Amino acid sequence: MTKKIDYNKLFNSFDTYAHIVDCVNPQYDGDKPKKHKLYFGANHEDVPTIVIKWSEKGRGFGEYVFQYKDGQMYCHSECDSPETVKRILCTMVDQCIFDDDKW
Repeated sequence: MTKKIDYNKLFNSFDTYAHIVDCVNPQYDGDKPKKHKLYFGANHEDVPTIVIKWSEKGRGFGEYVFQYKDGQMYCHSECDSPETVKRILCTMVDQCIFDDDKW
């Protein structure tokens, strides 16, 4: 018998947070693979890349990938809206410790 998952309980168990993962360097072992677009943190295009990993109470988890290519900034947002991405980025800023005590 298959156990039914209580997704509301599961999603409510997540803490709300966001953190940065440095993906500037390609992440692969062995021979360099054929170049392809970014997919879940695999940077085989060798372009400047930052990944924001996040979780949000009541919602779940994911990651946003920002890349700088051809003079433009691109965001792979896992189909989240710009407003949702902004909310997660604000969560990250809110949990930061600022090194300038003027603020």
